[in-house]
Amino acid sequence: MNGVAKDVKDMGGAKKHFLLLPYPAFGHITPLLELSRKIAATGHQASLAVSESLLKDMRTRKMMTPQEETLINFVGLNDGIRHVFDEHFSTDVMCDVTDRCCAFLDGFISNLPLSSKNDGSNHEMPPVDVILADIIFGAVPFEAAVRSGITCFGFSPVAGYIAAQMFRVQEDTPTSSEDYDIIKEADPNMIAVAAAWKDGLVRFNKVLLQTDGVLIHSFEALEPTFCETVVQTRPDFKDLKIRFIGPILPNGSIYDDQHYRETKQILKWLDAQPERSVVYFSFGTVAVANVAQIKEITDTLVGLKRPFIWSLRPAQQKFLPAEVQEASKPEFDSPNKPYLIVPWAPQKAVLKHKAVRVFVSHCGWNSTLEGISCGVPIVAWPMLGDQHGNAELVSAIGCGKKLAMVNMMGERIVGREELTDIIDQVAQWNTPLMENSFFMTAQNLGQAAMAAISEGGNSAETFKYLLDVSPKKQAM
Repeated sequence: MNGVAKDVKDMGGAKKHFLLLPYPAFGHITPLLELSRKIAATGHQASLAVSESLLKDMRTRKMMTPQEETLINFVGLNDGIRHVFDEHFSTDVMCDVTDRCCAFLDGFISNLPLSSKNDGSNHEMPPVDVILADIIFGAVPFEAAVRSGITCFGFSPVAGYIAAQMFRVQEDTPTSSEDYDIIKEADPNMIAVAAAWKDGLVRFNKVLLQTDGVLIHSFEALEPTFCETVVQTRPDFKDLKIRFIGPILPNGSIYDDQHYRETKQILKWLDAQPERSVVYFSFGTVAVANVAQIKEITDTLVGLKRPFIWSLRPAQQKFLPAEVQEASKPEFDSPNKPYLIVPWAPQKAVLKHKAVRVFVSHCGWNSTLEGISCGVPIVAWPMLGDQHGNAELVSAIGCGKKLAMVNMMGERIVGREELTDIIDQVAQWNTPLMENSFFMTAQNLGQAAMAAISEGGNSAETFKYLLDVSPKKQAM
């Protein structure tokens, strides 16, 4: 993506106003923030609406620049959400968060066409032409948009295969008592849905047919059978416009500006490493390893005797052995440093660097897409939620391998020998890269990802379609 257009100054003169509504979890906020940047770069107006507390957290994390806040309207919602969902994952918490958000969004969206009224947000909201709402909210925001006559698209921040499972839920779908699998696929012809979610998903699928379509954060070469699967399992969806719009990748220059010192140090160190020699290890912003697991990871990475970058939160770095902590001090800024252990890393910039050979990832969907799009094979170590299905996808398409028998909440300690073995299998240190099937598959998919978002690509055409859509006449 091209980032934020510097010549966009008068947002009031934009052609259309797009309102983007992500679910209150950073894995959901990130792609819609990037899409807001893309929309603003075209001269249209983009508003990203998130819970007030999360908006403050986004600023603390430097997720956007001061300049961007003049180009994108960041709206804080008084919806009662106090914590980001992905830091408190459980089915009960997800139900509670969803109910709170939807109770607020119903009135918020219903009142959007009415100006100069207190609608519960801390910004005045100009008339909205198009809404993009996270499909994880379920039916409520879409029902409100349909009632108000606002052009509305669903946005799937998760992989196409998960969206396809959601679409399959109908009145006769059997229920399950799974704690963490909201939808469980028993076989290709049968799914079961968690009892607490069934009625909501049935209602969601009914209103979806009245929307203007669904945008999937993936790309065709990665999930080539997705559209066919949807039509086979839901023939009534055949006329619903479901399109790929990914990968929506972060603009590296924005993160470089916000984290200049860290980025400069990390890239300088990578520049000094041999080509395709580095292991990049990150569990993202959510997953947390316990003390015993941190020891096993440390022993593995140091024992590989290969250069590595480990993105590890400061609260967990205190559990590292003293000699490792000493060697990883940030002030020790030298290309000869054997490894980097950092609290934050510019992930896309790291993955794009020619020094990186393998990515050990929790397989959140954003990280999975970034690894694949940068052509880096993945050692998949899922912890919770959709990460397990994403890891299975990585294995199935051949651009990496999944650790075996890791449970839904990542409670099993993976030992040094097992972890070393799977990293070695994917990296194939002594094999020419052209003969490493994991690497070559990742490289080919990376090229397909770039083609999808380039001029004439499937996802690029979807973005054009979104910008060109004709707003409906709103109901008053």
